[in-house]
Amino acid sequence: MLLKRSTTLAYCAVLLAAMASAHEQTPSRPEPRPTAIVDLEKGFNQPPESAEPWVYWFVIDGHQSREGIAADLEAMRHVGIGGLLMMEVDVGRSARGWRVGRGSVPFMNPEWRDCFKHLNAEVARLGLSITLNSGPGWTGSGETWIAPARSMQKLVASEQVITGPRRFDDRLAQPKVVADHYRDIALLAFPMPPKPHRIKDIAEKALDRRGYFSSARPGTVKP
Repeated sequence: MLLKRSTTLAYCAVLLAAMASAHEQTPSRPEPRPTAIVDLEKGFNQPPESAEPWVYWFVIDGHQSREGIAADLEAMRHVGIGGLLMMEVDVGRSARGWRVGRGSVPFMNPEWRDCFKHLNAEVARLGLSITLNSGPGWTGSGETWIAPARSMQKLVASEQVITGPRRFDDRLAQPKVVADHYRDIALLAFPMPPKPHRIKDIAEKALDRRGYFSSARPGTVKP
């Protein structure tokens, strides 16, 4: 019995040694990379069309042409731009001191519509995408049938300094009325600070009034 058991143990040892040797000789395979990482690396090296950047494309004061449209869009495609947001804006009135001036293609006239049709054809030819704002101007839609009370609005204010203590019973100064529309919203009353301080050019910094910027006459640009 002892001899048989020893022989069995010897066979087991030899078998284990052979298995270990075979395991050592088998080359290890690299772990497969997760699909998400592979897709991310591929998308980074070769970005899909959905990842291409878009740009704003401003048509300022009627300055556009079929030739200019083609040149702009071809340049966009050349540098990898994927789409454009067209915005028709009106900012260059010379009466306000700006240099842009009036172009020859007013909004929605026959030539403007022809340019817009050409724009969309060029977008399709070059494989670009396009969208546009809902109306001519910085503030979106607007026309004569939109009443002032339902149009774009801004907050206006007036102020009155009173020395007290006393009862105040008087009419406050009327704030600015825009387009014959005005509605009271709130009345604020507070003690004056010991050292009153006003923010310089607060109306322009709050965009309540638009000043002259890069297209202004030299010396009129404010920091």
